[in-house]
Amino acid sequence: MLIFWSLVRNSVVLAVYLLFSVACFLTVHEHLRREYAGDITVKIGFELEYYPALFAKTLRFLCDFPIDYLIQGQHFLGNEYEAGAVYSGRPTEDAAVLQRYVEQTVAGMASGAYTYLAHPDLCNFVGDREIYREQMRRLCTSAKQLGCPLEVNFLGFMQHRCYPNQAFWQIAKEVGNDVVIGLDAHSPDAVLDQTTLGEMRAWIAAQGLTPLSEISLRDPHECACRMESAYGTEKTISD
Repeated sequence: MLIFWSLVRNSVVLAVYLLFSVACFLTVHEHLRREYAGDITVKIGFELEYYPALFAKTLRFLCDFPIDYLIQGQHFLGNEYEAGAVYSGRPTEDAAVLQRYVEQTVAGMASGAYTYLAHPDLCNFVGDREIYREQMRRLCTSAKQLGCPLEVNFLGFMQHRCYPNQAFWQIAKEVGNDVVIGLDAHSPDAVLDQTTLGEMRAWIAAQGLTPLSEISLRDPHECACRMESAYGTEKTISD
């Protein structure tokens, strides 16, 4: 997949591939939504990076489809394809990387397009703990001011990744952030693993946090309309 991605990046082939993938995803979920309409409510959404140079175009593209919500996942800094782009989960002692992560993540939350922030503690900063606390307090404070809940990520807990990070969630507790549980299920096994999910719920409770039982979805179409009004259609689609 990585080889394929490197070959088709910034190409017409990539555009066709993405269009086909989104169309297939939506077709399947629309079918499930109709089939189980009397049993469960099926919402359709995407986890989406906030890449400043691409965000307006991407949002406009996705909002041509019947999606209900977006969640922000800031896996890369910059615009990913540019020189100097950094994977957020790579261990680093560089305070500038942490600061970039916080600034880009906050900018994404401030767009108003995202319902919540996935794995906010993804940035794997292994440097000075005081710098970490200072920067992540900025992130948590901004999230609270913007009304953007923070996700405790089950995939990270299940696979013993660098997140959930206890130091981060202590800051979130101090700030008073709203918290949600996200399964981030990459396979059906994650949904079925109620034992490990119970362990994570206990871990969350031990941090003094109480996840929301319900969450209000933010309609990304409203953000797309605001951006068009602010910047004009021509700039939105041709940046």
